[in-house]
Amino acid sequence: MNVHILPTTLKRIFSLAHTYFRESIQLVTGPREFVGHKLRSEIYSYTHKVVAVGDVVCLTLLEYVGVPRLCIADGKTLRDIHGDIDKLLKNFAVILKCRNPPGSISEECLQVISKALGEPIPKLILVDGEEDLLTLAVILVGEDVDFVIYGVPREGVGMIDVKRFTIIAINLFSQFELSKIPQ
Repeated sequence: MNVHILPTTLKRIFSLAHTYFRESIQLVTGPREFVGHKLRSEIYSYTHKVVAVGDVVCLTLLEYVGVPRLCIADGKTLRDIHGDIDKLLKNFAVILKCRNPPGSISEECLQVISKALGEPIPKLILVDGEEDLLTLAVILVGEDVDFVIYGVPREGVGMIDVKRFTIIAINLFSQFELSKIPQ
């Protein structure tokens, strides 16, 4: 399997992206209900151009905003398995799967994301592995995506303005190392 591996030098930048890139990432903090209502006020009319990355983020959008164009989840929250995957499954008619090792972006997931965004039907991608860095993958291949919403552990959610962040995403991804790992 071909994967693009996050270099150690970028780990801090990715964990604090909402502080490094304030001009294109809005951090929404507070109780889950507040975050949900804030997202609703910002993106309700654009759910067909919104991608959510992370189980809790997907569930929050479904509960407070509506069905986004794409949800990407791995069945875990803060690395712990949770039982909420059924809540996600019942909201999507189309469910795709891909494998993505921690700290990387797999070619397989890039292709699945690109395929998912190629049609306007809302979809769920279930990731075997880790979905965190797939936020960047969505920005790289999502031509008709306005916002990517992702979880910021113990803080809230980051709302990325894709048009403002695309050049930054390309520059960051260019520093990843392509590697082939055994399947």
